[in-house]
Amino acid sequence: MFPDRQRLPFFYGWVIVAVAFCVSFLSFGMFTYVKGIFLPELAEAFQTGRYEITLGFTIDAVVAGLIAPVMGWFLDRRSPKTVLLFGLTLVVFGYLGLSRVQTLWQFYCVMGLGFGVGLSCLGAFTVQRITISWFLRRRGLALSLVILGASTSGMVMPAVCVWLLEIMGWRDALVALACLVGVVLFPLTLIFLRDTPAAMGTTVDGVPVDMRYEKAQQKNLRSEEDRQWSAPEVLKQPSFWNIVLVFGVIMCVFTAVTMHAFGHITDIGFSTYQAAGALFAMTLCAAIGKPILGTLTDRFGVRIALWTSLVLLAGGLTLLAHVDSLTGIMVGMACFGFGYAGMLPLRSFSVAATVGQSSFGLGNGMLILAILPLSLVASPFAAKVYDLSGSYSMAFQLLVFLVAVAAIGPFFIRSGLPVETESTRSVASH
Repeated sequence: MFPDRQRLPFFYGWVIVAVAFCVSFLSFGMFTYVKGIFLPELAEAFQTGRYEITLGFTIDAVVAGLIAPVMGWFLDRRSPKTVLLFGLTLVVFGYLGLSRVQTLWQFYCVMGLGFGVGLSCLGAFTVQRITISWFLRRRGLALSLVILGASTSGMVMPAVCVWLLEIMGWRDALVALACLVGVVLFPLTLIFLRDTPAAMGTTVDGVPVDMRYEKAQQKNLRSEEDRQWSAPEVLKQPSFWNIVLVFGVIMCVFTAVTMHAFGHITDIGFSTYQAAGALFAMTLCAAIGKPILGTLTDRFGVRIALWTSLVLLAGGLTLLAHVDSLTGIMVGMACFGFGYAGMLPLRSFSVAATVGQSSFGLGNGMLILAILPLSLVASPFAAKVYDLSGSYSMAFQLLVFLVAVAAIGPFFIRSGLPVETESTRSVASH
């Protein structure tokens, strides 16, 4: 059907993974890891507390959560590439707008539109939706490599932003980030990104298209991968609500630590470069952990990977709450990084195992909305604890308790062990 495209000597899905890696690096990955570095600068510029600035950063999560179910439904039925380009435009203008804000209300507006809507369209939701359309048997590894872009950004961009802040100030640093995002991601997306394998004349996992078997495939029973779920059907699934519990807590912990770790480390006496080094250690371990957890998930299911992540998160938080040596901080951040390595790929894998790839957008969108309250509470709570006590230790200790509660959830989540559909087997055997 696409003779020229079928002659590619490799599966084009890995090109999709490479493009999605770059999107992860420069979109939600970069924003997640650098916003905490800008937090003290913004609080000083607006002459307010860190709590008020943290509320502004929370607005983007509120907006993203509220629109997630609708966007998920749209992604299941329309072009994810179009959504991604729209989000990219908003994010570029968001950085430019943030560089020019003069008041708190302007800051809140930019966070809601530029980053709430923009990063929702440009972020993990969209790139993972594209990725699962290309992979089934190696889905865990592919998703992990995509989100590895975010962790790699966490290793590189904090130090870059500290350097930019020192040489040009926070406003011009934001302009530089806007230029970087636009110049790199617009060409990559327009030239290389494809929504589905059909656009390249291939199928999921790269099984060659053979017209002799096309009708036979269409007559096969539809698998769970292809079933279209309704919202009430998703809500009736016990597995869905246990996914909400586990990943709601993980997101809660992640947002609090990534927002406040930099400030916590500098507050207890270390330099900004030492704090950036701790963030590097965290994201390096997250990067190393992603393919490990992805491969573990593909082979043994998602439960073992989730319990591994939760134990490491609890250990990292405990060290952050109680140690004040640089070695202890580094070890704590490294444990925490490996623990949250699976947050996004394991979440997507769990949703896909529950509702399949055809309804992944709807399921993931409903999940994002469901975990929104936990996502919103943690970071402002940690900031308020800091403003009242001058320390984040009590907040970190409470987060350890929440992780212990979440450890119950994996017992009731589908393992998602990969299976080969009848249609794929029939084509692959000829």
